[in-house]
Amino acid sequence: LEGSLVVLYSLTESATTRAAQVLRRLIPGIDVRTTSDHGGSQQLAALSSNADVFVMVAASAKHAATDFIKDHRGRRPILQVNSRGSSAILRELAAG
Repeated sequence: LEGSLVVLYSLTESATTRAAQVLRRLIPGIDVRTTSDHGGSQQLAALSSNADVFVMVAASAKHAATDFIKDHRGRRPILQVNSRGSSAILRELAAG
């Protein structure tokens, strides 16, 4: 993931903040962004379109936002996490 743009999306901001902090410590040169937009925004569209890796915490997401993200990702993959915690985000990235 070094040199990659990784986006973490969840409405549970504390989990994405913790996961981002861990990733920044472990992987030099990683660009980690977090977002918790409830629906479509220019920022979410840009992050969805440009991320090398997009992680969506489905257990903590609004339906409108998930559809918006999927539309802007196109055929690029989305790592879906089905638990709300930072550990689940990190496990999915490690597996992914």
